[in-house]
Formats: sequence, structure tokens, C-alpha cells
Amino acid sequence: MADKVSRTKTKATVQHTNAVHAQQGHERNRRGWSSELDSKVIVFDRDVEDYVEMFIPSDESVPECPQPTGGVFNMSKSTARPATEKKLYGPLKRGLERLVSRFPERRKLAFAINSDNPIKFPFRQHDHEHHHTRPDIIASLPGETKETLADPRWRHISIVLEVKPRKEDDPVGKGGRKHEETLVQLAKSARNILVAQGRLFVYVVGVYGEIARIYRFDRAGAVISRPFDYEARPEIFHKFLWRFVHPTSEQCNVVGADPSIQAPILEDILWAQKLVVDQLHSKFDEENRKICRWVTIEDASGRKARFLAFRLLFINPRLFSRATIVWEAFKEGDDSGKTFIVKDSWRQLARDPETQYYDDIMSFRGEIHDIATENVFLRGIAEFEIGVDLGTLEAREVETNLTASPVWSMSGVFQSSTPTDWDPWDPMSKRLDPPPAFKIGHITIAALYCNEEAALYNNRSHTRLALRTVGRPLSQFKRTKEMVEAIRDAIAGHQLAFEAGVLHRDVSDGNVMIANGAPFKGFIGDFDYSFNWKRFMKARNWLTTVASWQRYVNTGQGIPDTECEASILVDETTEETKKTEHKERTGTLIFMAIDVLSSDGDLTHEARHDIESFYWLLIWIVLRHTRHNHKDKDRACGLLFDPEYESQCFAIKKTWLSTRNVVSVPGNPPLTALLEAFRKLCKHNNNFDEDRDDKPIPVTYEDVLATFDEVLARDDWPENDAAIPFALPAK
Repeated sequence: MADKVSRTKTKATVQHTNAVHAQQGHERNRRGWSSELDSKVIVFDRDVEDYVEMFIPSDESVPECPQPTGGVFNMSKSTARPATEKKLYGPLKRGLERLVSRFPERRKLAFAINSDNPIKFPFRQHDHEHHHTRPDIIASLPGETKETLADPRWRHISIVLEVKPRKEDDPVGKGGRKHEETLVQLAKSARNILVAQGRLFVYVVGVYGEIARIYRFDRAGAVISRPFDYEARPEIFHKFLWRFVHPTSEQCNVVGADPSIQAPILEDILWAQKLVVDQLHSKFDEENRKICRWVTIEDASGRKARFLAFRLLFINPRLFSRATIVWEAFKEGDDSGKTFIVKDSWRQLARDPETQYYDDIMSFRGEIHDIATENVFLRGIAEFEIGVDLGTLEAREVETNLTASPVWSMSGVFQSSTPTDWDPWDPMSKRLDPPPAFKIGHITIAALYCNEEAALYNNRSHTRLALRTVGRPLSQFKRTKEMVEAIRDAIAGHQLAFEAGVLHRDVSDGNVMIANGAPFKGFIGDFDYSFNWKRFMKARNWLTTVASWQRYVNTGQGIPDTECEASILVDETTEETKKTEHKERTGTLIFMAIDVLSSDGDLTHEARHDIESFYWLLIWIVLRHTRHNHKDKDRACGLLFDPEYESQCFAIKKTWLSTRNVVSVPGNPPLTALLEAFRKLCKHNNNFDEDRDDKPIPVTYEDVLATFDEVLARDDWPENDAAIPFALPAK
């Protein structure tokens, strides 16, 4: 059910704890990426012409393919089957240039051989966590010249071709490490283009001797074409490239681009620079200029706001994921220097939109307005400005053009405006073949082909929101006291959300921040993985009180609501169960409570589990950014949070909690006292000895907040102990 913990699966690493793991050839890196691709890559088993028509949407007629003497690619038999792949580069590049030679100048692509030229991860602040890659052949953005590819960055690249010398090198449908690495190579290029340009989906091409495949990657999976002989059928590449640079939206330069993101002109960048320097008294460098982009948010009611993002605050670099990215931004027309948080993410259709949880919290604030001021209520919670589920809006637009489409009834498409006179559609009873005509791409389609039944939950919808509350990462604290104050206020915010019915379920580094210019020191945001326990209880005719919820947690039955006449429908519980089965694991592995780590999916996620996650978050920051005295020094973080296998996390955390004074910070008695007191509370939160009758003593908000307040009241906090930058240890 919705309250239960979801099962886990190995995924590509988001945050490395040592430099070796970030290397391309490291087993951990390979294993994570291979698991990420498992069951999410599939061939579209129709002719490649059908693939191009369906998966590269365009309304433009395709002109005749060039037919030069000797052929487009003009390969001799000796070239077609070379001893090394490099012999293919030249003929491929020249052939592609011939194919686009008659394109309009503003649509024309330039190509470059790049196999010896490493390209860094798109964002400098995360470059040390991701190895460089060397895609074999790269294409420019439309209208750009080959000079932009001389020293390329991912923001300059529209398509990547990875080349292997033999037909047998085609990895599709084959096992073994070599073929896994070939797929991973393509996937990393797809990921890098996605994050660098804010694309909704991307294309990469695999060339294997005389055959090629087109890959379409979105945030739920990849759909691959059948192999085709590109020398015998050059019109396939020609049609693909023509349609690629003629998207259906005039706001886009290529198919897969996001029409709600636009590049700024020089005047915009100078405006942002002036505000950063004059109002924020901060530095505006080349990285800020590179990041600058206009982001538009227009909600379902038609309310519209435009923001100029200028600073990256957080990114989840995983390919098939929520892919959360958080920017600091200025609002168009506002010269005050006030900044906003703009967040993009891709929610599973099995989960409710994040905007719904903010609505729940705001509604609860209205209910208690007579007993609490607005500032008190919002303590520790990011304040909502505007948000939209872009996938739902695209589904709505498609629905107006299709008379019998199942789009609106796809499980997870938020249906606040679904016409009431339409018959409901059973999402488990009908094939989606062909898929809905999502020409823009704010809803993924890959999962429809990877697993038809699971796709109704595993496909993702693009969501975007803006928050008035702006902060900086915990890792940038100016004093350890400031960091502790921020976590304390985030716990208070978590409590307020819980009282409103919203259980966060993903306490982690990127979701708890130090507040800038707010009436509190820190806050919690990102309610993507949340769960409304009050709605859950109400649907079962149980009281929506904390006492009723706790009885359900302990016994499986809440306190009956004798005044409620409605009853939950059987098909609702069935649908809920199906959603839970397909949900990704709730939360970030590093910060998961011990109970959650050891669960097989039958555990009810409680507030106490999130409170324990705050402890692991505190330890994460201490081990990475303070001068602690743990015996393993800079390796302590990796040994605790990043063991060789995820299954080891439970035992390692158990040992940690069982060890007295496991870590302290010399010269910082208040922080050391907090670390030990919080450890004890979390140890009692778990029952490690199965042979004893001792039951866990659930950690409570009251106990933890009292502990924080006690240490924060001390007058012996250090003054000059700002965060130490964390350098990945060599081993």
C-alpha cells in the first residue's frame, strides 16, 4: 500500500565518497550503470522507417535524400570492415555532412571527430564526481559551425555517435561485460546532453561496422531502432536528421528540446550579473554565464512566471530517475535582487505531484490560522510560489485532439480537470500501441515498451515549481552552529508537514538547506516522495488523528470514524497496491533509517524513520566538512555510507549506532554532545537484539528538538569553523 516502503535496486551512484569509484573502469561505476539500464532498454520491433516516423516527431515534409556518385558514405569494402573503428570515422563524418548539405543554414548541423578529445561533465562543481568521456563523433546544434566543436562542451552537442568496427559489436540483446560497456557508453552521453541542455529526451546513435541503430533516451528508459545498413539506406539517417532539426514546436531548435526553456541574450546575462554583484554581493563568473537560462512556469490556471536561472544548487545526475535539478533564479521584471528556487524533476506516474503536497500543507495552515501566525507555521518549510505538472498539461492538450485516447486515464496523470462525463478507462486492460502522441515530451514513453503493465506507473511526468524560500547547501555552512540550526529548523518543518498529513520520506542532503533571508535558519523542501497519511486514513473510514495513525502503524487498524459514511472501494486498494509495487525505493540510500534498509516492502514508513534520517544527514555533513577525529579520517564517510554492496549498509549503520562516542569534533563541545545524544536516541529507535524483549523506543520530534535546543543554547560554540571542502580520497 501507499504507506509501505518500496523495494530497492542498485543504481548509478549520485554522490561518490572516493575518487576511485568515479573512474570509468571501476567495477562499482560499471555495476551501477548496468543495473540502471537493466530492463529499461528495448528494441522497437518494426521497420526503422516506422521508428523514425513515430519517435522523431515532425510536421515537416522530408526532401529527397542526396544521392552522390559513389554513395553518401562512399565506403570501400576494406573500409566497411576495418581492423579498427577509427577507419570508420572519416567516411561517417563526410557522409553525414553530405546528408545535411541541403538543409537550411539555420537548421544545418556540423560534425566533428572527437574520439581523442575528453569532454567534462556539464557542470564544474560536480566534475570531480564524474569521469570525462570521449564520444567518437559529435554533432553541433542547428545553425552552428564546426568551430563550436573544436573545444566542445555538452551544451554545444545535439547528437553523439559511438562507433564500433564490427557488426558483431552491436550490444543489443547480448550479455557480457563488453556489450554492457558499449550500452553504458551511449547512456552516459545521453545523460550528459539531457542535464546540460535541459532536454526532455535525446537521441544517440550506435554504429557497428556496416549497421547502425538509433537510440531514444528519456527519463524512464530507451527505445532502440532495429539495425539498418546505413550505406545501403542513407535515407534513414537523412530522414532522422531532417526531422530532428524540424521539431513541432517553434520554441525548440531540435526534437526533444524543452520549449519552456530559452537561452538568454547578452542583455539578460548582464542584468543577472548586475543583480548578483550589486544586490547579492557575490561573484558572477563564467560558470554562471554558462548556466544562465530562462525557465517559464505556467500553471493549470494560466498564471505564468518567468525566471532567469543563474546558479546551480543541486543536481541528481542519474539517467533514469527523478533527475531533480535545482536552480537559484531571478524573477523576470524584479530588480530587487530577490531570488527564487526553481526546481525541475520527473515524477513517477505512481506518485502524486509534489504541488499537491504543498497544497495540503497550505490548506492545513489555513485551518490553524487562528492559533498560529504565518511565519511560525512556515518555520522550516520552503514557501511555495508557483508550480505545474507539465506532463499533465501535455496530456490534456493531446486529449483535446484525440477522441478515444487513454491518455487522461493513464494511472498517475493528475486529473484535476478531467471531464466528469467521460467513462473511466481501466489502465490494466488496454494496450497503448501506438503510444500517445506526446510530441513535446513532458511525459516519457519508453516505459510503455519496456514493460507495458509497469509502464502505467513507471513512466514519468515532468514537473516544475518555484519556491520563495532560497537557501544554500548544508555543505556551505559558515559556522557549525549555523548548520545545526538549519537542521533543527528543518526537523521543525518536517513536524509541521507531518501534522498537516504529509510525511516527507526523503530526508537527504539536497532536500535540507540553510535559509537565506528567511525568518528561520533552515528548511526542508522536495516533497516528491511524500505520502499523505491523513488522506490514507480518511479513505478507510478512520480518524485522521496522530493517535489513529499510530494505532494503524502498530495494529494495522486505525480508530474508526463513526461519522463517516463512505467506504473505500476494493478497486482503489488494488490500484494502490499496484502503484506501490512499481514505485522506486522511497528515499536516498545514504540517509535511510535502519528499519527502512532492512525492509522487504512490508514496513510502514513512519515519522521516526525520517527523524533517524536527519541523524544520518548530520553525520554525513560532519564526516565530510568538519575536522572530526574519527579513526578512519577522510575515509570514514565512504566506509559508513558507501560500502561495496548496498546490502552491507544495514550492518554498518547498526554497528555505528551501537558504538559509544563513535565520532566527535575536537574543539567543538556542543556539536560533540549533539552527535552522542542524537546517536543514543536513534539507537533506542531500533531493536538490534532479537533475543531480548526490549522494544524500540520510537524517537520523537519533541525529544530531538529538545536535544537540539539544549546544545544550541550553549555559549561555547566555535566562531570560525566554516565548512571544509570535501576532497574525494584517492582510495
